[in-house]
Amino acid sequence: MALYFAGAEASTPKVSGGGATRLLVLDDVLIGLDMSNRIPVLRLLEEEFKDWQVLLLPYDRVWFDLAREYTEQTKRWTYLKLLELPTTPGSYSMPLIEPHSSLLGWPKSI
Repeated sequence: MALYFAGAEASTPKVSGGGATRLLVLDDVLIGLDMSNRIPVLRLLEEEFKDWQVLLLPYDRVWFDLAREYTEQTKRWTYLKLLELPTTPGSYSMPLIEPHSSLLGWPKSI
């Protein structure tokens, strides 16, 4: 993880006054860390990647809840849920992205 973050920072030029967005996508790469090591990664994202667009894609519900609880006070994060719409057999799945406002609003299947 440290090499990935350092490589992203070193290989992406800083842009002042607008310009290209610096994007960091973490597609559930933190799932291999125990919970006590995930908070320091969130802290690192808040401190070192403030001017980046960070997409954190957790698949684990407990990890999502922990990340949300930790980042809510910053008011810098947006929480969305990605669902799969039912389709007919043989057709492609259709994604649905919705705002996430409460854990009570999640479908029971998730």
